[in-house]
Amino acid sequence: MTFHPFGLVAFAGRILASSVFAPSSQVQLTASSNTFAAPNVTATTVAAGSNGGLIQNIASWSSPSAGVLAVASTTGYPTAGGTLTVTCANNSPAVISYTGISGSTFTGCTYVSGGTGAVTTGGAVTLTSVVIATGSFLAPASGGCYVDVAGNFQTNTNAGKIFLNVGLAGTVTPIGEQVEWADNVSGSGREYLARIPIPVGTLTPGTSYNLALLMAVTAGQIGTILCLGAGATTGGTLGGSPLVLTVTEL
Repeated sequence: MTFHPFGLVAFAGRILASSVFAPSSQVQLTASSNTFAAPNVTATTVAAGSNGGLIQNIASWSSPSAGVLAVASTTGYPTAGGTLTVTCANNSPAVISYTGISGSTFTGCTYVSGGTGAVTTGGAVTLTSVVIATGSFLAPASGGCYVDVAGNFQTNTNAGKIFLNVGLAGTVTPIGEQVEWADNVSGSGREYLARIPIPVGTLTPGTSYNLALLMAVTAGQIGTILCLGAGATTGGTLGGSPLVLTVTEL
C-alpha cells in the first residue's frame, strides 16, 4: 500500500483511541534502517568536555560544569527536557534526566538509575523518554482497526521511502499491514503533511491493546517525522506538526 505525500484519507469508523505528540520544540524522530523499529531521535555521543566524569555524580560535575553533559549534537532533541541513556564504563547504560539544552550540551542533568562509572568521549547517548503509542483501547467485535498516523514526513532524497506499521507497545514485531510513504518529487529536504492509515486485522475482540508506531526506510536512506506543537504567534523557521495517532474500527 503506497501513499503519495499529498494523499489524504478519511475514515468514518468509531474512534477507539487517540494520542498526540506535540512537543514545544521541534523533535526529529528518525529511522535509518530497513528493519522496523520504534522511531527515535538520532543518537549522539559524549563530547570531550565531559570525558572522564562519573555519571552518578553528574549533578555536581566540575567539567564542563555541574549538571551539564557535553555531546556532539543536540539537534532534534526536546529542548524542554527528557530522559537519556548514556553508555558509561564497561558499556553499562545509565539513565539520566535533563531539563534543558544549551548549544551542544544537556543541562540540569541528574542521575536516575542504571550503570555507574566514567563516561568517555564517543560514548553513545540516546533519548529514552519518547513513546509514540495509541494508548489502551478494547479491540472491537470485528477484531480489526485502522491506526491513522498524521504527521509531517521527510526523506533525505527523492528516492527515499518510509515504511510504517504498528506493534504491541514495548515490542518491535509488526502486527499490522505495512504501508509505504514515498517522496517522488525531484530533489530532497522537503517535508509533507500526510495522513496514513495502517490496517490491523489480527486483534482479539474485547482484549485491551496499546499499539506503538514502528518505522523503517529504504536501505541507505533516512526518514524523519518532524514533530512540533502549537504555541508560537508567528511562523517558525523550523518545520513540523503534531504527530497524531487515531484508532478507528474497521
